[in-house]
Amino acid sequence: MKKILTTLFAGSFLLAEAGILTVSNHSNSPGQYTNLQTAINAALPGDTLYVHGSTVSYGNVTVNKTLTFIGTGHNPNKPNPLVSEIGNLTLDSVSGVSGASGTRVAGFKLNRISGYAGSGGTKNVRIARNYFVSGGTKITVTGSGWIIENNIFYPSYITLNNNGNVMVRNNIFSGAYIFSSNKATVLIVNNVFLGFSPATALSTVSNALIANNIFMGSSPKGSSVNSNTFSNNITYQTANDTIPFGSNTGTGNLVAQNPMFTNLPINSFNYGYDFTLQPTSPGKNAGTDGTDIGVYGGISPFVDLTGSPAIPQMKYVTILNPVIQVGDSLKVNIKAKKQD
Repeated sequence: MKKILTTLFAGSFLLAEAGILTVSNHSNSPGQYTNLQTAINAALPGDTLYVHGSTVSYGNVTVNKTLTFIGTGHNPNKPNPLVSEIGNLTLDSVSGVSGASGTRVAGFKLNRISGYAGSGGTKNVRIARNYFVSGGTKITVTGSGWIIENNIFYPSYITLNNNGNVMVRNNIFSGAYIFSSNKATVLIVNNVFLGFSPATALSTVSNALIANNIFMGSSPKGSSVNSNTFSNNITYQTANDTIPFGSNTGTGNLVAQNPMFTNLPINSFNYGYDFTLQPTSPGKNAGTDGTDIGVYGGISPFVDLTGSPAIPQMKYVTILNPVIQVGDSLKVNIKAKKQD
C-alpha cells in the first residue's frame, strides 16, 4: 500500500511502496506475529509494524532497517486499555552503517531508545507520543535530523550527544532533563519542565534556541548552560527563575510568573492533570509564533495525554447477534475515530 514518508525538517514528501505487519502477543487476539523481534527480522525496509496492546511487554528489540512502529498509545481511551510496551529499542547497523535511519516510533510505553553509536550514527529518527518510564538515559541521539515530540518523561534524561539538526518539542519532562548539546541547530521548544527546586531542566547545553518552554520548579540554569538564546519562556518556582543569565541571551521571557495551568496541583506529571493554560494565563498566545507557551502551542501541539498515534482507530465493537446458526450473518456495529 502507499505510505507517505516525511522528510525531517524539509517538509517534502516521498511516495513509497510499503508493507504492514501486525504483532500481538496477546493470546486472545493474535497478530501475524507474536514476537516483535521476529516481525522486525521479517520486515522489509519501509514497512510499518502495528503492535497491539497487551498485558505483557514485547521486551528488548534491535532494529537495523528503516521501519515505522505504531502502538496503541500509552494511555488509550477505550474500554479495554491495553498498552503496547517495549523495553529497550536499539537502532543498529548493517555492515557498519545504520540501516535504521528514518525509523519512526509512536504510541508506546518504553524504557529506552538508542541510536547506532558507530560512524555517522542513526539519522532522521522521529520519536513521538510515547511514555518513558523513570530511571537513567531514555533517549540517546547518535546522528542528525532527530525529532523528539509529544512524549512524557519521568525522572531521567535524554542525551543529544552534541548532535545537530535536532528538535525537542512539545514534551513533558517530569523530573527529567536534557543533556549534552552544543550545536546551534538544536531547537528546544514548547516543552514543560516540572520538578521540585533545586531540580534542573538542562545540563551541558550551549548554542541552542530555547523558546516557548515552561520551567516550573525545574530550573533552566543547570550545569554548563551557556551561549543559548532564551526566547518567550516562562519560569516559576525554580531555584533560578531569571533568564537569560550568564552568557545566554534572549528576550520576551516571563520571569517568576505563574503559567496558570488548568489543573496542576503539584509540579509533577499525572494523567489526571490538565496542562492547557487558563484563559488569563500570561502564556496564552505569548509564544514566538503567537501560539501558547507550553505543550499545547507551536507547530506540534499535544492532542491529549493518551499517546494515541495519528491513525484511524477502532474504539468499540458491538456484536448484535452473538448466537447464530451456520450460514447466518453476524451483525456487528463498529465505532472508529481518526486520531489527530
